[in-house]
Amino acid sequence: MLISLRVINVFSNILFVVILFSCNSSPAINFKKPSSQKNNFKVALLPYTNFDSALLNFVKNETAQFYNCEVIALKSVPLPSFTFYPPRNRYRADSLLKYEKNILLPGVDAIAGLTNKDISTSNGKISDWGVFGLGMCPGKVCVISVYRLQR
Repeated sequence: MLISLRVINVFSNILFVVILFSCNSSPAINFKKPSSQKNNFKVALLPYTNFDSALLNFVKNETAQFYNCEVIALKSVPLPSFTFYPPRNRYRADSLLKYEKNILLPGVDAIAGLTNKDISTSNGKISDWGVFGLGMCPGKVCVISVYRLQR
């Protein structure tokens, strides 16, 4: 069964905003009173190598519009080699979060890594659980993968 690009785009955007803002212990954005005034919150999108540029632009525009905040797209970077888990051919999401936390730029409130590769984390007794995304709670970083949407 093929999933249309539009469905992937919508689901990716929803997943992005849920992960990015659900773990913030003190929300910087007021959902009750929409305002035409620009929010001071600044989000950086970090596309990892080969992430679809059209999808990146879609997520950037939708996030900026929905949250009325500034969203910047950073230059694409390779997935760090230390995050690769060879037995399952995946990248460790928890290691990607640590990497992103270390490169958080001054003046940026949150960073979201975007990849088309399979990512995983530990889940109880399962040491390598495949996930759509992961965020630090509380925290300012998350990583999202569209890999499982394309299967």
